[in-house]
Amino acid sequence: KAAAKEAIDQATTPNGVTTAQDNATTLNGKMGDLATSVSDVDTIKATGNYTNASEGAKQAYDDAVAKAQAILDKTQGTNEDADAVAAAKQAVAAAKQGLDGDSKLADAKTAAKTAIDQLENLNDAQKAAAKEAIDQATTPNGV
Repeated sequence: KAAAKEAIDQATTPNGVTTAQDNATTLNGKMGDLATSVSDVDTIKATGNYTNASEGAKQAYDDAVAKAQAILDKTQGTNEDADAVAAAKQAVAAAKQGLDGDSKLADAKTAAKTAIDQLENLNDAQKAAAKEAIDQATTPNGV
């Protein structure tokens, strides 16, 4: 806010004031978008897609969220322009998309079912029961 007010104060023409105000309005919208992009962080971190994700994917998400939250900090936040705010929002979206916990769990279930199919000493009912237990697993280690 201080930077936006200073830009308006520094404007020497009516067009300069309008431009400064338009820039502040655009930035305000981008900040709202950024806040929305991290509003579900607790929900995301509680999902299997996060908890089962690779360490690299979790770290990328955590880093993107931390950077976004630092920008959004009303008292200590940095004075970023609209492009930097939009880039932070995009980084959060990309990191969220990059969480691979669901695919890791699906891959573990597929591999376990394939292994069960190759067990020659189990009857069909035993294989079905083992596959049902696999379907109920919520973590790759639980598979």
